[in-house]
Formats: sequence, C-alpha cells, structure tokens
Amino acid sequence: MDLNYSTHLIFPTCIHSFESKNFESIKDELVQHVYKERDGDPKGSIISNKGGWQSKCFINNDKIFSIIGSIIFELPILNEEVDFNMSYWFNINKKGDSNTLHTHPGCDLSGVFWIKTSRNCGNIVFESPYNFSSYMEIISYTKKFKYDTGFTSNMPFNPIEGKMLVFPSSLQHHVQPNESDEDRISISFNLKIN
Repeated sequence: MDLNYSTHLIFPTCIHSFESKNFESIKDELVQHVYKERDGDPKGSIISNKGGWQSKCFINNDKIFSIIGSIIFELPILNEEVDFNMSYWFNINKKGDSNTLHTHPGCDLSGVFWIKTSRNCGNIVFESPYNFSSYMEIISYTKKFKYDTGFTSNMPFNPIEGKMLVFPSSLQHHVQPNESDEDRISISFNLKIN
C-alpha cells in the first residue's frame, strides 16, 4: 500500500538547555564557594543522594541567585511578566555517589547547573511520564523513531561544566553513579512561578 506518512508531536515535555558563555570566568569562585559551604556544614542534608554531600536549601537574593537567574531570564521564550521564587542547594558527588529516582513536589520548574564535571561522572536520566500508560507503544517503535521523536522510556543527559538544564519539577529523574576519581559538583534549584 502506498502511504503518505507524517508524525505530529504534541504535548511535549520541555527540557531547556543553556550553556554559559563566560563560565570559565566564574568557575573557580563557584567551586570554592561550594567547598566552603561543605566545610561549614559537613553533615549536609540527605534527600535523594546516595553518598555524596548535599547542602541545606538557600532562598533568593544572593550571588548564586543572580547567576542562575540571569541565565534563566535570557530564555527568549519567557513572557516578560514572568517572575519566580527560587531555592537552591549544592551537590558534591564523589566516586560511587549517585541520586535516586525522585521529583521536586510543590514547584513548577527545577534545574541543575554543573560547575565541576569530568568524564564518566554520572548522567542525569529523565524517566518518561508515559512509561506505564504507554509501555507497549514505546517498546513497539524502532530505535530510529524513538531517537527522532524522543518517545523513549528514558533520556540521559551528559553533565557538562557551565551547562544548565531546566525541566518540569514533576518529571522523574535520577543521577547515575560518579565513576570518575574526581568530584562532580552541581547547583540544583527549584522555581516557583509567580
């Protein structure tokens, strides 16, 4: 049979990706800031982290907020009236450390900003919200179709220094174990849109 075929992608899950052009100029200062916070609170928090160190949450209006906020506000797709409240925390994951599958309830958007990475330091992996309801459909498609459409059971993103991802807080995700001998350092954050 002769077919005229097309695919229409509707109701996507948006993951926004940014790369800071001047990251090298602030990297060392950010790394030192995170280690200083850890030295002041070596116990930290345990939420989704398996091993590693996670700081307490911080709220708006300081240097970290201004750095992350300036990157997010450069998004050309945001309405001019958009404003948000942000909370953030620091993560240091040594060799073998990871983060279990989780979401960020009570928020609209969440994100991660990598400030120190190395090869094999652990991808962030997003799980499809359709894994249960569309399981048979997902496994029925070819690898090429899944790759072309992003209609997969999960999607990994490689951590890159100076790169930021912003995603829906309801999207389940985990971080694979750090297999390198160096610390992976990131700033994670939650946004509540006003």
